[in-house]
Formats: sequence, C-alpha cells, structure tokens
Amino acid sequence: IIHVGSADPSNIWKANGKYYIQTGNKPVLDRFGRGDNADPKYMGDWTDLFRFEDIKKREYVGRFYDNQKMGVDDYPDATEDDMCPSFLPLYDAEENGKFTGKYLQIFISHNKGCQYYIGEMNCEKLVPEQHGRMTWKDSAYFAPEALVDGKNRQIVWTWLRDDLPDAFNRFG
Repeated sequence: IIHVGSADPSNIWKANGKYYIQTGNKPVLDRFGRGDNADPKYMGDWTDLFRFEDIKKREYVGRFYDNQKMGVDDYPDATEDDMCPSFLPLYDAEENGKFTGKYLQIFISHNKGCQYYIGEMNCEKLVPEQHGRMTWKDSAYFAPEALVDGKNRQIVWTWLRDDLPDAFNRFG
C-alpha cells in the first residue's frame, strides 16, 4: 500500500512530450507521519509526482524529491509539510536570461511558512542542493504560487495571513 499526497496540486509543466504535476503531502503526513505511531517514510516534507499524456491516464511516478538533510542546517524537519508546490526553471538574469540547468521548488510548510529548494533534475526527480526559508518567525507568509513569464522572469505571489495571534505586534 502506498499512501499518496492528494492536496494542493502545483503548476503543470511539460518535459519530453509528457505533462507533470505534483501534489502536496500534508493529509498523508497528518495521518501517517505524526504522533506516537508515526511511520518514518511519511514524516517531513515531500510531494508526489504524476506524469500523463492524457489527463484521463495519469501515472504515479513516485516521490518528487527526498529531503536528505531533514532537520539539519535549517532544512525542514519531520513536522514540516510541502504544500502549494511550484516547480520552475531558474534563469541567469532577472530578465531574458538563459536557463542555468537548476530548478526552483517553492512551497509552504503550514507550521513554518514559505520555503524553497534549488537543485537539478535527475530521472524525473528533483535533487535539492540548497534550501532556504522565506519566513523565520511564523507561517504568516503563506501559500506561494509562481510562474515564469515570456521574458523568463520568475513571478511569485503569496498570501500574507493576518489571522495569527500577535503576528504583527513586532512592527507596532
């Protein structure tokens, strides 16, 4: 039995004549990766990858990436999920740049906010080389979405939650 993430699918991309989409893992993490009986293979951040030529014939590929540094050097820990994932190529200039061979995975962890991985692709799998956080205090910076425009510019937008107790007191 494989428990597959099924929430917040990301942007769809096309490579080698096939379409791909990732789904977030929070429902599976909540059910199987937390608590006293948690299964280690369901802990932490990850997404599931699906491939298709026709939307009616989806094929499960597997996990899109592995967090090899879970909880080390400010990488996501076992409590963090990966939802609202956006996966896009990185370019070498702010505008009209050339593809660097690297990719950006932006996502939200519900308990620790927006984050990203930068890495390369290997056999339909992202190999993270760097991780960064876009918020350090709470999860108020939330639910990223991203796209690349016709000039190869990354455009990202997110929610800014104002429903967290004392989220903005440090500014007052």
